[in-house]
Amino acid sequence: MKIIKKINYTYKKEKILNQVTLNLKKEEVDKLGITQTDNKLVFSFKNNIIKVWKGEILTDERKETNEKLIELIRNYSIKFNKAGKYMSYKLVIPIPVIVALNYPKEVELSFTKEQEMIVEVKKEGIKLKKAKVITMKINKGGTGKSFLTVQLGAGLASVGKKVLILTSDSQNNILDYTYSDLKRPEFDGGLKEFVKGREGEILKLRDNLFYIPLESPNFTKNFIRDFPIFLEKEKEKYDYILIDSTPTEKLDKVFVKCSDEIIIPCLATKVSVQGAINVVNEIQEIEKETNKKIKINSIVVNMFENIKEHKDYLEKLTNILENKDILFPVPIKKLSLIETLLGKGKTIWESEAKILQETQETMIEIIKNI
Repeated sequence: MKIIKKINYTYKKEKILNQVTLNLKKEEVDKLGITQTDNKLVFSFKNNIIKVWKGEILTDERKETNEKLIELIRNYSIKFNKAGKYMSYKLVIPIPVIVALNYPKEVELSFTKEQEMIVEVKKEGIKLKKAKVITMKINKGGTGKSFLTVQLGAGLASVGKKVLILTSDSQNNILDYTYSDLKRPEFDGGLKEFVKGREGEILKLRDNLFYIPLESPNFTKNFIRDFPIFLEKEKEKYDYILIDSTPTEKLDKVFVKCSDEIIIPCLATKVSVQGAINVVNEIQEIEKETNKKIKINSIVVNMFENIKEHKDYLEKLTNILENKDILFPVPIKKLSLIETLLGKGKTIWESEAKILQETQETMIEIIKNI
């Protein structure tokens, strides 16, 4: 028989998660065969199932992948608390375990063996579909990462998908591409506040399209450590999360590890084409390191001009990608109309000009490949 239990979350004043507990009854503690003086248990977490049994192990073990806990086994004990003549019994659940379980509200408790308790997330409480995380990445500036992020986000939002844009660019160029100069919004707190567990600001760019701005370019070790935890929570709220990544080595690698897909924008120049090839090789190394498949959605040539240098490097990149499973759509041409739209804070989807049709079709092809 399975017993439904509510998970108790307690927070510090700054809204940072402090402790997670599961209240037990005396008869449940008795089934574990423990008392306040004989309180030696083993706590195990594997395959999203918690098991607790009477006993003791010699060494703790912990296993993570992509900076997320997947296995844990350690010595443990139940908390016995007495208030007057009443005794309470609490199982404290490690926060990394709760993060791995996606912060459930309720669990199912059962006893299948003598002195062993099993805790599972209620099946109906599991969210089957989470946001797909897509990062724009290249280790060079000026290739149009922010431009592509906005256009893809606006395109997905226009067909009813709920999209969140994140950035590691403290200049917040995303706002320049979505607001005119006079209407560019101010903000007090952004991504760093959210990662700390506090409340920042979420700006609505368009219907279904949201953006969390960045306050400053300095990233602490705590930010880099806690960003994946924040991202997991946000994945419950959106269909897609797009990351406009700037070349900040440690943070950029965290973004990639958290991503389902990568889009590589580049220019038809020697340095930029080599940069795109380097990203492909880097993704392959990260896949080996994390044992996680990260799809390279596409390599997108941006600001293409009909000049010999651009045509030569476009041909070179075409030959390199010939036998690779990477989308290589028609380049996005350098158009004065695009610059005009960006200056007004408008997207390519907010114009009916025929000259933009090819650019829109390139974006649609990328979206279809997501």
